[in-house]
Amino acid sequence: MTTKQDFLAAADKHGVGHAGKSLWRWIERGTTPGGFLTAVLCNDLTKAVDKADDRNVELIPNYVKLLYNHAPADCWGSEDKVGNWQLSWALQHGYWPHEHHLEPTTQEAAA
Repeated sequence: MTTKQDFLAAADKHGVGHAGKSLWRWIERGTTPGGFLTAVLCNDLTKAVDKADDRNVELIPNYVKLLYNHAPADCWGSEDKVGNWQLSWALQHGYWPHEHHLEPTTQEAAA
């Protein structure tokens, strides 16, 4: 897998360095990014264009290239993959996904 440093460098190279950290947090921790990036991750072009600002709407192909070349295939590409990525990360770390944020399980909260 790509390292954080390599991923952020690739994001800069693709002209999307401003979103590199948010995407890395998604890859590394399953932290859901904002609406635009989530739409890109889900491969929902209509929603991505709707949520994008003027700068990012032109950069959508660059985001796809970054993800295709530097992100795990299981973390993006469809709404199901995005949901499964977050759920998998959450369960591995003792959290349950709840409305785009994670809450500790009862066992972790008691610790």
